[in-house]
Amino acid sequence: MSRLPSTVVTAGSTALFTSRALIDELLRGGVREVCVAPGSRSTALALAVAERKELASTVVADERSMGFFALGIARATSRPVAILCTSGTAAANLLPAVVESAFGGGALVVLTADRPPELRDCAAAQTIEQVGLFGRHPRWSADVPILDPSIAAARALRSIAARAVAEALAGRGGPVHLNVPLREPFSDRSFPLAEPFEIAAREGGRPFTQQAGSPSLSAPELDEIAARIAGARRGVIVCAGCELPAASIARLAAALGWPVLADPLSGLRFGRHDRSHIVAAVEPLLRDERIRARLRPDFILRLGLTPAASSVQRWLEESWPAEQIVVDGSGSSGWPDPVRAASMILRADAAQFCDALAAALPEGAQDRCWLSQWQSISAIASRELDAGLAAAPATFDAIVLRSVVAALPEGSTLVVGNSMPVRDADAFLAGSSKRLRVLANRGASGIDGVVSTALGVAAACGTPAALLLGDLSFLHDAAALAMAARERIPLLIVVVNNDGGAIFSYLPLRESLERTKGGPAAFERYFSTPHGADLERVAALAGGFFARVENRRHLDATIASGLAATASGPAIIEVRTDREAGRLAQLRIVEAAQSAVLCGIFPSGTGTGPVPEPVPETARRRSA
Repeated sequence: MSRLPSTVVTAGSTALFTSRALIDELLRGGVREVCVAPGSRSTALALAVAERKELASTVVADERSMGFFALGIARATSRPVAILCTSGTAAANLLPAVVESAFGGGALVVLTADRPPELRDCAAAQTIEQVGLFGRHPRWSADVPILDPSIAAARALRSIAARAVAEALAGRGGPVHLNVPLREPFSDRSFPLAEPFEIAAREGGRPFTQQAGSPSLSAPELDEIAARIAGARRGVIVCAGCELPAASIARLAAALGWPVLADPLSGLRFGRHDRSHIVAAVEPLLRDERIRARLRPDFILRLGLTPAASSVQRWLEESWPAEQIVVDGSGSSGWPDPVRAASMILRADAAQFCDALAAALPEGAQDRCWLSQWQSISAIASRELDAGLAAAPATFDAIVLRSVVAALPEGSTLVVGNSMPVRDADAFLAGSSKRLRVLANRGASGIDGVVSTALGVAAACGTPAALLLGDLSFLHDAAALAMAARERIPLLIVVVNNDGGAIFSYLPLRESLERTKGGPAAFERYFSTPHGADLERVAALAGGFFARVENRRHLDATIASGLAATASGPAIIEVRTDREAGRLAQLRIVEAAQSAVLCGIFPSGTGTGPVPEPVPETARRRSA
């Protein structure tokens, strides 16, 4: 087998790497015919096609004719057909066939070679604007990134190609456009024909990501998933956002014997459903690469949105090449796989899927050792976090969050702001049998409109509601307070004021900048962004209860008073904290929990069961 190293060899090898990954994945997705128009910029794509004996290729000099020729094959065979051409007006000549495919059916995957970004819009020869060239007619389009050869790059390219085939095949078939920028097509001496470059390929010749379901999951599809699960020994269920069907997920977890990692927005942490398989306090643990390596699963079932926590996202990505099935019942045409690791995307209702799969699984075949390990880890970490927060000398975000949750009565709604609050909720909010709804604006993950969203929630829900957010989010949407006063909306707003954006203090960016000349001042000015605003004067817009908390002793009592005051309209509590003291206190607490787990569960670095060692990159280059 031909292999490329994980580092860049030449610009040309990058072009061939990209082309081989795309063509191989199209083949795995069901493409068997490729129509090729001659050209220079598309050299690497053409060579990648020529390498594959499984592909029937036809060379057509006229791109307009080639497009309709390919469309005829697609309609006659009901299979996807790939088209590739060079850049410039060659690509523009495919528009008539793309339009006919869009309106009349026939699955076309159009690959147009393009100049790299540095040669666009600078009068380079044979260069036009090819991104969005076919307008709204393609079902989906992508400007394929230029990536140096690596495992992560191959996964990204395969994911794009797998989605292209899935989108093209939906319904009666239609066009998809992949614009493929390539550098220096003739500069690489590795161009002589060789066997395909199969880095990051799925075993058994499967597509990188399959798509199933929509509108419902068929019996054969369910049987295939059950068969894949049967071979798993270290499976996990990951739930995020969307207020997922808690009872159905609990039944499936019990049938599988798998732990459930549920973020606070999933609806699983709070309530009277079975929570015995939900493992709390694990997000802070997954920040440690040693723990992530020892908790690497071999099967991941992901329900809902992508987890907000970067540690969980990193763990999901590092778990490659584990099977990862994403269940997406949103009805969206998006591709919910930002870590580029999904082996299957199921367009299915989460409750129906969980119930059907739980019923299809055999009884009594589960190995509970894996679940027990997670539960032990969760118990140790929870004790350490509880003790650390109780003893912390400084008041910081997580302490305020727990005080607000403790004060809210049964059936309340808590809205958490983006940046720190939603992440603190994931790390430090263990959950309980109390019925508590937790919401956040996680669609685009910004701070825009957080106060207004919470006011809408409070106006509609008819039960006690609270908003916990940071000072910048509060100031960003302060104009909404006038509406809150006018409508007398019963919302408790708790603002953690550390005079800036605390989340940036937890990022590697801080250390990098502070090592440079003038770095600390630049970090404070451009990232922490202290504002110095008097929040009491801003809160006056709401015209109701306002209180300022300077220390922890008065926190609980003030929150209780604020909740009572919402009977006559909005109430605002400002909790002043020291940003740096809070950061250091949180880091110490998290490190103590990580150390306790490493000493108590993994004292020798091997754990209680068979734990896979990290897979070196070279070992992951497996062919089908």
